[in-house]
Amino acid sequence: MKKIKTLKNQIHSGLDKIKSPDCNQEFQKKVENRIASECAKLDPDFEKALAEEGLLWELK
Repeated sequence: MKKIKTLKNQIHSGLDKIKSPDCNQEFQKKVENRIASECAKLDPDFEKALAEEGLLWELK
């Protein structure tokens, strides 16, 4: 039970840090960088073909 309370306190402490503007901006930058990194891995031709296939499937 004591471990659960300690864990809850750690989670709440972490959430308070996330709510601060500085931490929020840092987190936002990390998310944006991760999204950009993952998007750079995409193959535009494959994505286009996949989208067209989905459109054809919806028309049927």
